Amino acid sequence: MLYKYDYSHRHKVRFLHLHFLYFIRKLEGIKRTDKYDVDSLFHHDFRAVLRKSKKLNEKFEKFYKKFKSKKNSDRESIIEKIIDAQSLYKVFEDKSVNPISLRGEEIQNILGNNSFQSLMDYLYKPTISNVTWGIRDHYNEFYVNLPEHKCCPFCGLVSFDSIYKADYDHLLPKSKYPQLAINMRNLAPMCNTCNQKVKKSKDILVQSGVRRKFVYPYKTKLDIEFDFSSSSLPGSKKIQWELDYKPKTEVNKNWMEVFDIRKRYLDNLLDKKYKLWMDGFVSNCVVHGIDISTQAKLKLVMKNESKKYYDNIFLNQNIVKAPLFKQLAESNNLPFYNTVIAMFEAKKKKFKAA
Repeated sequence: MLYKYDYSHRHKVRFLHLHFLYFIRKLEGIKRTDKYDVDSLFHHDFRAVLRKSKKLNEKFEKFYKKFKSKKNSDRESIIEKIIDAQSLYKVFEDKSVNPISLRGEEIQNILGNNSFQSLMDYLYKPTISNVTWGIRDHYNEFYVNLPEHKCCPFCGLVSFDSIYKADYDHLLPKSKYPQLAINMRNLAPMCNTCNQKVKKSKDILVQSGVRRKFVYPYKTKLDIEFDFSSSSLPGSKKIQWELDYKPKTEVNKNWMEVFDIRKRYLDNLLDKKYKLWMDGFVSNCVVHGIDISTQAKLKLVMKNESKKYYDNIFLNQNIVKAPLFKQLAESNNLPFYNTVIAMFEAKKKKFKAA
């Protein structure tokens, strides 16, 4: 994403997933006559959890009984689909991996019922939300380890809150990949807009049946630069904002599409805030005695302002303001420069009179 997340290797919520994988590994080589036995199928640290939760134990047992009734090749296929999906970096960025073959519907078709999906749904909620696994503590640790700006890396616009826990998004949706429902490498804090209004339950690796590559936020960050040079800039009869990006890589294109970046940066932000930003810029020049009374001076100050925004790219929507002010400084748009200078002179006059 726009910056890389740190993964917490030691937090106890991770161990719920490890206990699940321990169980899956124990399924290798079982016989149809083998009975469901908590002591032989689960790590000793997890047995007490099952004995306290009758419902959870029943979910495991139901899946186990259906699983062991299948022929060996079907069992091997189910285990393979569960285990292979856990290598998330490879699943995300290696296009030779076919994520459709890993989906839960494939497992359900082999089993002949939804016992696996039901088990994973229950492991995620209410199990993972239980105080035993400390999901709230996980968020607190995550928040402390964020960069100082605390900004959502999926959009670069919204800051996380230290008091209210952010949404945990399933990067690959649990409805399609239930075996990843409690894998914390598939769960990423994400702002509410990105999670619930934009990404929702999209399969970010498949679009209309076609495999696509996506950046994995615990391993890689995007290399992307925004450009407004195709816009009809201020000074034209009608402002028409256009957002472009480079380099034209597949992961950049897919991120722009999945998180609806053009619409959010242009329609929801620039169209509404451009005049406010320019008014603030000119007022700041007046108050601090910064001279922008000529085109040359204005261009230099706007260029320096852009550099300040780039230095703090994830603060105050600077991810849009930085390339915008850079483009305005380099545009040689004389009507725009003259409009800003006139605004500056009028504000300076009022400031002196006050």
